[in-house]
Amino acid sequence: VTGRDFTLDLLPKDYQGNRIYSKGIAVRLNGTVYPHTWESEFTSYLLYFNNGENILDIRITDADGRYVDYRYQIYCKAVEDGQELGKITLSIDANVLGLGYLVEPTEVTIYQGETLSYTVARFLEERGFTYQHSGSLDTGFYLARLEKPGIATGVSIPEELRKEIDEDGLEWKAQHFDDSLGELDYCQGSGWYYTINGNFPGYSMSDAVVKDGDEVRIRFTLAYGRDIGAPQAGGDDCYDKVW
Repeated sequence: VTGRDFTLDLLPKDYQGNRIYSKGIAVRLNGTVYPHTWESEFTSYLLYFNNGENILDIRITDADGRYVDYRYQIYCKAVEDGQELGKITLSIDANVLGLGYLVEPTEVTIYQGETLSYTVARFLEERGFTYQHSGSLDTGFYLARLEKPGIATGVSIPEELRKEIDEDGLEWKAQHFDDSLGELDYCQGSGWYYTINGNFPGYSMSDAVVKDGDEVRIRFTLAYGRDIGAPQAGGDDCYDKVW
């Protein structure tokens, strides 16, 4: 890998298919025990590699005390802060509004020392967007609203999705704008989510570390993520179809 920072996502299960959470996971990097950083769709660990060879040990233990050990050798090419780490593919879509891609999948350079929040902020500004957010680029960054002339003209919510939302009992809202798109527009469950390689992290962009080749999608939802397949938004309550 290039760059010292690395997010390790684990989803172990026992022989019956039951998920094993952080209590049953031990992660040790170069002899140092790492506590889990987040637990949502995955149990996640933010690791910091040494330049050169690293030894990663993982022990998974089930509820009855049975365990299995894994060992990995990971070679890191460290670079200085601000140096290029590679490229990710980044896109923005509002499929749930019938708008498709607001920004088609685009290659974006990532740099050592930057979390995803910095990459996304630069990406948005370069493409003429302004945005509203909570938190900061360093802590708890949440994208609340995107703004650009004409961003939300031509909205046509699929009828099938309308029926799902009605059956879900969510409240439709009168609030909407032609030149911005954000939380509480159209429906009580609306807002922006993001995925990395199709997974929905349970942490903010300011905590997300991406690597060369990752695919990041910023996606609008009308139903707390249930319409775009976000598991933590409702687990089995997610809609059968993903828009």
